[in-house]
Amino acid sequence: MKVLDKVLADVFHLLCVKQFDQPVGTLDLPFEYLEDWYGRNYDQTLRLFSRLEGRLTVEGKTLLDVGSGLGPTCFYAAMHGARRVVGVDTVPRWIEFAQHKLDTEYEHLSGIVEFRHANGDLSELGGEQFDTIISKDAFDHYDNPGLVATKLIDLLLPNGILAICFAPLWKSPYGGHIWFMTMWPWAHLIFPEPIIMAESRRLLPDENAERFEDAIGGLNRMTLKRFRTIMGQFHNLECIHLETNVSERFVMKLMRVMGRMPGLQEYFSHNVYSLWRRKG
Repeated sequence: MKVLDKVLADVFHLLCVKQFDQPVGTLDLPFEYLEDWYGRNYDQTLRLFSRLEGRLTVEGKTLLDVGSGLGPTCFYAAMHGARRVVGVDTVPRWIEFAQHKLDTEYEHLSGIVEFRHANGDLSELGGEQFDTIISKDAFDHYDNPGLVATKLIDLLLPNGILAICFAPLWKSPYGGHIWFMTMWPWAHLIFPEPIIMAESRRLLPDENAERFEDAIGGLNRMTLKRFRTIMGQFHNLECIHLETNVSERFVMKLMRVMGRMPGLQEYFSHNVYSLWRRKG
């Protein structure tokens, strides 16, 4: 290893936690542990609808939640009047947990909500179409986001609404999703990927990731510019709302100010909240 690489590796190790304080088998975590995640994810769902300020309604709608995770958005939509809700995710354990929730705590929604395991291309949905499609905290994880966006539009009824909301963007302070290792901002851009992945394998040996794309869930390094480019190529889609750094936290307000400076927008854009309408 080159001297500089050795120095950088030592520095990054000093910035990282010494051990991971949660179970490492992410794909088969016990339900007791996932229950805590569910609570936090449900809070995120509440923030999603709150931050869209009434622009996204589900009452009387058919809804598809792509990347439904543990299921909180599906349950929220059903409890707020959605006529039918389908949640899909590529992680079997998460679908298993969501189904367990439906069977044990939300039995009254069993005729409205259903969960399906997906392989990533959404082919399981066939020719179904929905009034509303939500992609929450998932667009930065798709292997081929352009292809997924195409499929999402195909699954949308004419005049239907597609909500794509996610964080963090790749070039933002924590865009590498490595906060479980270090809270040093922009660490994923400052340090070489092999050094970061070596620390990741130390903490998560079962994951054994060589690249950010290899981590559980994967990362596609989605930037704000790339997101705009992908979505802008669809002539049958109309953007009705797009906002970044949506939060009342002081740090988000500061990032909005910093992001207005020339050349800094990508580095100070944390989240994206967007709504798109399929033209009739």
